[in-house]
Amino acid sequence: MSQTLEGIVDKDDPELEAFSDISWVVEQKKDEDIARALELKRAGHKPTKREIGKQPLGTRKLLYDWDKLVIKKEVLYRVSKLNDETIYQLILPAAYRDIALRGLHDDAGHQGRDRTLYLVNSRFYWPGMNKDVEELVPHNKKERNSKCTSETNRVDDDMGATIDKNERNL
Repeated sequence: MSQTLEGIVDKDDPELEAFSDISWVVEQKKDEDIARALELKRAGHKPTKREIGKQPLGTRKLLYDWDKLVIKKEVLYRVSKLNDETIYQLILPAAYRDIALRGLHDDAGHQGRDRTLYLVNSRFYWPGMNKDVEELVPHNKKERNSKCTSETNRVDDDMGATIDKNERNL
């Protein structure tokens, strides 16, 4: 049975349209770190610190959340709390992380860092996710302006709006 994002995002969610027909069972098996964590979780034996230490770095980082990991319909999720609500975050394979970040930031109207982090957290999990969001959406104006590719476009307010440098002087 194919497991898609049903229950994680709306099928009509334009920010994640690229994910609508993906089989997460297949894609998680392709990701070595997730596949290993799934294998260990299916075995039902919580690895010791020593056993975790022998795993590749990505797998180790997933296994540190052992008690939060659950398998639903052969797909690995992380159970978390967001605004006092229990949520199931899809453990997102590395191959899809940039697509998810760009979809939830760019296609959602260039939300700020905190809003982008909320959108990502409400759907997905991967080790280093917060850092990846911070790299994509810097927090302060100076950092955002340094990432701006156009000399005329700069952040003018805390909401992340960009304006043309020439308009600023009107």
